[in-house]
This record gives sequence, structure tokens and C-alpha cells, in this order.
Amino acid sequence: MSAPDVNLEKQKHRHRRMVLGIWIGVAIAALVGIAAVIAIFGFGADLQAAIPPES
Repeated sequence: MSAPDVNLEKQKHRHRRMVLGIWIGVAIAALVGIAAVIAIFGFGADLQAAIPPES
């Protein structure tokens, strides 16, 4: 059951920054993923060598 006096335009305006922040986070995650794929397949980087051995 929803509230009877919902103003969708006001809610869209109030949540605009939060939605923008989510999109920026998704874009950054996508860029990191693409960079990892390029590093692995494009430059032949060995990511296992970057992990320190357990002691």
C-alpha cells in the first residue's frame, strides 16, 4: 500500500544525486573490469604473481 500523497516529480528531484552516484560507481567498476581484461590479455600480465605468498 502506497502513501496517498506521493509527488513523483519531487521524489525524482530528491533522488537525482543518489542515482547519479550509483551510475558513477557502475561506470568505475566497468572501467576497472575492462582495464583488468586489457592487462591480462593485452599485455600478458600475470595477476597471480602480484599476490604475495602466504607465510
